[in-house]
Amino acid sequence: MGEIDLNEAERRSEPRLNIGNEAVLVDLGDGRGKITCCIWDISAIGACLMVPPDLSMPHTFKILLETGARNAVVVWRHVALVGIKFVE
Repeated sequence: MGEIDLNEAERRSEPRLNIGNEAVLVDLGDGRGKITCCIWDISAIGACLMVPPDLSMPHTFKILLETGARNAVVVWRHVALVGIKFVE
């Protein structure tokens, strides 16, 4: 998969695993079906996704990871990149 980012300037509370560009399914929960996105990095508490730039992303959704489905909320967005936080 990837390697832990040990950059000294890192401001996150959890180390990230840089994945690079791996496909992941997202269930937006609005009847559109599952959307394929790319996951760039992941940590125990969140991830960074690359989504289609024209995708209207709800504030909460499910991400379907190899380890199982996780509930997520959007914490930031910049063009096609979306930062998410995992929630219960």
